[in-house]
Amino acid sequence: MPTYFLQEALVPARIGLRGELMERYEGLGRHIFRKKLRIALSRYFRSFQYQQSIIQGVTRFDLNLQPVGLVTACDRRWAMKHLSRMKKSQLATKLKGFDDPGSKFVKFDNLTRSRTIL
Repeated sequence: MPTYFLQEALVPARIGLRGELMERYEGLGRHIFRKKLRIALSRYFRSFQYQQSIIQGVTRFDLNLQPVGLVTACDRRWAMKHLSRMKKSQLATKLKGFDDPGSKFVKFDNLTRSRTIL
């Protein structure tokens, strides 16, 4: 396991880290492993915590945690947009339950102060 993934806190990865990992494990020759690795890396790099590390970080790191570049303003803007979309999606998922007739959410009527279980 590369040192990069053994860190407690997530740090910005160097551009091309995904390709480097795919090349490193290419010798295994298993299509299923490559697909699972691609999915796992996609989830990792799109995670809330990783995007926060891009916004807050200054330096990018390679697999051995050596500094190799800087986080650009463009990277930060993209991460902020991604986080904004994630938050909107989560909020929409939470609010979706209020429209569902089978929902167990409670609705309060402001006029009568009565409580109706939906």
